[in-house]
Amino acid sequence: MSSSAAESWLSLRSYASAQRSHSHPYHQIVLPLEGCLEMETEVAGAAVDEATAAVITAGREHAFRARGENRFLVLDVPRRGCAAAADLWEAAAGAPFLALDEGLRGLLLFARAQPAVALGASRASLAILILQGLTYRVSDAGSGAPRSLRRATAFLHRHYAAPITTAEIAAAAGVSPATLHRLFTAWHGRSPMRYLGRLRLSRAKTLLATTRKPIAEIALDCGYSEQSALTRALRREAGVTPARYRRLQ
Repeated sequence: MSSSAAESWLSLRSYASAQRSHSHPYHQIVLPLEGCLEMETEVAGAAVDEATAAVITAGREHAFRARGENRFLVLDVPRRGCAAAADLWEAAAGAPFLALDEGLRGLLLFARAQPAVALGASRASLAILILQGLTYRVSDAGSGAPRSLRRATAFLHRHYAAPITTAEIAAAAGVSPATLHRLFTAWHGRSPMRYLGRLRLSRAKTLLATTRKPIAEIALDCGYSEQSALTRALRREAGVTPARYRRLQ
């Protein structure tokens, strides 16, 4: 990646307390300087604070709102802007929230202490160091997660709305169905199909809470054959119907 390109990716932002929801055609990394930003995707929700960063892959719908005074470093990285960070985008498809290690927290402490002018002069270096640090954090060397598992989870997050079989997931990961099952059980505590069911339901809950789309349309968008299938899944998890869940939100 070139320094001139990386300089344009990094900006300093504050967010409002009103909840918003959108997606964008570029990858985005949100890192805390002060305050807290609550974020929710179809995969998971978390607070971006002094211990946590968010990596939102291109095209992913996400809802967000801030609490109190806040400042964040935000990297908007074009899809083709950084091939060296491919492991980061692949991992973020399955796990968009990452714990900040000591090195990354040190970078943020440095950024927090800089006046705006000085911070602007070091944007390119900061962007490169942040990308390198996060990419190592999720690489085989940094996390120990097998590449085949990351390929499988990325495949599920791209295609969760379509009918998917275990054989198709295994083929995308480059392993046998039996090996795929062992990997998911060891790393996620559930089978690939149960992981897929959880992903679909999480996405449906996000749409119920943040949009006014008809429930039947949400069910189809999230991979359910019909609205009643979504109703059964939500009743099992939360004990409420989709309409009731929407009202509670």
